[in-house]
Amino acid sequence: MLDQQTNTIQQGGYAISKDTVVEARNPEKGTQDDLTDLLREGAKRLIVEAVDAELFATLSEFDDYVGEAGHRDVVRKGYFPYEKG
Repeated sequence: MLDQQTNTIQQGGYAISKDTVVEARNPEKGTQDDLTDLLREGAKRLIVEAVDAELFATLSEFDDYVGEAGHRDVVRKGYFPYEKG
């Protein structure tokens, strides 16, 4: 609670009286459990495939968008070389 006279926070009145912060593990280091590591890698692979499929579907909607120079107006960034025109 805020003490209006000293403008400081008073202890008390809280449901938890001590900090219960748990340090997060680094998921890149892996775990002791091979099954967890296998599931994590599989999930990452599925996410990459889903994002790529969604991107491909979105880009295919813009296949007909072509600029005056005949180049596609909408391309995947970093996928095709930059064309000066």
